[in-house]
Amino acid sequence: MTNSTTPDADRTAQAPPARPDLTGMRLSHRAILGDIDRLAALLRAPEASRVPPARAGAIATYVHRYDAAVRHHHRNEDDRLWPVVADEVGGAVDLSRYVGDHHALDRLQDAVDETAARYAEHPARHARPLAALLAEQRDLLVEHVGAEERHLFPVILRRVSAARYAAAEAEIHRSTPPELGAWLRPWLWRYATADERRLLSPASAIQPLLAVYTAHEKLAFGPVG
Repeated sequence: MTNSTTPDADRTAQAPPARPDLTGMRLSHRAILGDIDRLAALLRAPEASRVPPARAGAIATYVHRYDAAVRHHHRNEDDRLWPVVADEVGGAVDLSRYVGDHHALDRLQDAVDETAARYAEHPARHARPLAALLAEQRDLLVEHVGAEERHLFPVILRRVSAARYAAAEAEIHRSTPPELGAWLRPWLWRYATADERRLLSPASAIQPLLAVYTAHEKLAFGPVG
């Protein structure tokens, strides 16, 4: 009997299914860990208690926006990504640990935001308490992100439908509030590789947002590269 399939059809039939693209997740993690390191170091420095009012306010505002970005990331995991993972892999992974981490981080971030607001009013009095809370937040985030990438990412890549994962990510993008998105996009751009930047947004579209973000970043952190 003659095989009626073409070589191209054979290659298509034998090709492995596409895997979920975790580029966005990895970039978000890089930005989350990179910025918590910067914030913890900034507040740990002795001069953090002696900054002028304008810079103290900029630092506090940056902390608030960073925490909003982290909450947004975690809520989207809990509400949109993890249900897809649970449906696809069944009992192959226990997601309760990651959800529990998010709740613990929410409570800690509430304390961070409250202390940052006080820091804006009285840097000398509140620099050390804020530094201690940011260091605690950093340690929890490092452990949490490391666990996700070591234990959960391999399961997602092996077992989750690329199409369903992409649909969940698309819904996240559609539901992001415009004000938060205006900060998130240049924030992620700062930590993105050249290839990742091509996926994020055209350079012409990001430049106005990047200018605003960079001005705030310089006031909060000092001159940056």
